Amino acid sequence: MEDKKFKIKEVTVLVRKYLNDQKLPFAILAAISFSYIALQIYSPQIIRNFIDEITGRNDKNVLFRFAAIYIAAAFLMQCFRLLSTYMSQNIGWKATNRLRNDLTWHCMNLDMSFHKEHLPGEIIERIDGDVSNLINLFSNFMIQVVGSVFFLIGVLGVLFAEDWRIGAVLTAYALAAALIMFNFSKFGIPFWQKNSKYRAEYFGFVGEQLANREDIHSSGAAEYSRYKFKLMLNQWFPFERKATIMGFSMWTMGMTIFFIGIIAALGVAGHLWTDKVITLGVVFLIYNYTLMIHDPIRQLQTQLQDLQKAVAGIRRINLLLDIQPSIKYGTNELPMNKAPELEVRNAEFHYEEGSPVIRDLSFHLKPGEVLGLIGRTGSGKTTIGRLMLRLYEIQKGRIMVNGLDLNSLTEKSLREHVAVVTQDVELFNTSIRNNLRFFDESVTDEMIYTAFEKLGISEWIKKFPKGLDTVLQSDRSGLSAGQAQLLALVRIFLRNPSLVIMDEASSRLDPATEGLINRAIDHLLNGRTAIVIAHRLWTVQRADKILILEDGLVKEYGYRNDLIKDPASRFNELLKIGLEEVLV
Repeated sequence: MEDKKFKIKEVTVLVRKYLNDQKLPFAILAAISFSYIALQIYSPQIIRNFIDEITGRNDKNVLFRFAAIYIAAAFLMQCFRLLSTYMSQNIGWKATNRLRNDLTWHCMNLDMSFHKEHLPGEIIERIDGDVSNLINLFSNFMIQVVGSVFFLIGVLGVLFAEDWRIGAVLTAYALAAALIMFNFSKFGIPFWQKNSKYRAEYFGFVGEQLANREDIHSSGAAEYSRYKFKLMLNQWFPFERKATIMGFSMWTMGMTIFFIGIIAALGVAGHLWTDKVITLGVVFLIYNYTLMIHDPIRQLQTQLQDLQKAVAGIRRINLLLDIQPSIKYGTNELPMNKAPELEVRNAEFHYEEGSPVIRDLSFHLKPGEVLGLIGRTGSGKTTIGRLMLRLYEIQKGRIMVNGLDLNSLTEKSLREHVAVVTQDVELFNTSIRNNLRFFDESVTDEMIYTAFEKLGISEWIKKFPKGLDTVLQSDRSGLSAGQAQLLALVRIFLRNPSLVIMDEASSRLDPATEGLINRAIDHLLNGRTAIVIAHRLWTVQRADKILILEDGLVKEYGYRNDLIKDPASRFNELLKIGLEEVLV
């Protein structure tokens, strides 16, 4: 019993939250639906009178009047049905789109650890697939359930008025059908829940394979992908089959009960008509109402099947919403347009317990200073950038900005003041303009062109025939890694952060693009505190300080000029043997 109450609470809380702002449309939909139900109950009475008139007086004027009334009623019913369908879909889509938006925003604010554990395809299925099962619940579930009950009560009331025996038989039929289906429906929920889980994992796997298709083919891993694909389908199929069988079993049970009801109703009606207790019109009325009783029971059956999916979806949605970000933000703000002081004290961090990535990291940057961060692949350089953005939390130590703990800053202040330029630049399948301003229409073309000019790359953007209207592909086709990073630099410049972490492109660049990037970085870092993850000598040359990382530990740290002068320094050694050859 506690489990049932919990299910009802899960459903009602979500429905109230996302239908609260649609009370008026929902009330209009309810009025239209109940008007349609009233006409449904009334229409057989018109035909019953029509039949009794034919078998009695056969007055043509009366027959024409009944025909006209029936046609008018049928026309109104179709109008009500059309309006009801339109409004219910409108309500359902608005509610589910709000829920999708909330889930998307919730996932975007979760820690990176969550996104490492869940593939993009799986998250998409959780946000879209589970929510799609709720459209009917939000649109007209309650109206259809209440309307079906209202319709059954109305029809049974009319039948009792005609003859109590007919009313008693069909009431017993309706109650038995409802009782059996309600008790049977609860068995399908666990199967739909498991089905949704495996469905999400499957789409996560497919998304991952499609995203890495080039690497999979080039490395000869296609056979393993096919094996994994088959394995996941084999794991998913039993639950899909059981859930489908449960749904089909409910339909079969409903049809069986329906035929039993038809036989019982016609048997009693035939007996009463033979005894001259009822007219032929009432026999038709009984038969018609028996057929019509099947519709609300079938609707209840369909709603119960949808409710099974909805409850399974709601449980998965609530499980997702219950996951809360571990990163909490403070209330302090940094001053605008001022390069901050940055200090890291004895910071330690690990992705997995027992496998430290950063160990006892300490360094200090005065306002406007640039730190050149050097280290082999896997030494922890990229992790430092993530820690500065608070995508992850350090387990020990402190990160101070202008004397304030990084944890004490508001999220808004952190995002405004700290920016990262990554090696892998994410582009959207839209214009250069929208890729640069992230669809923020307050950023004008003049501001964008000014950014290109201040970064010294205004001539480069003119090479695109359509300028800012040039549409880019999300896979960066048509752009080199260096050109993509030029766009990333303009993005950051438009944001105007005071602290920049730049992971320079490690791929080999042509001299022309390399010169453009070099010039743009000089302009971008001017007047800003920065950390540059270096792969080239010219990048290190603009740094005020150098920090060399090895296996997460500080191997060497100091002012660049002092390290150059020290023949025993590791940095001096790197310069002699060639920095690019060491950092691979």
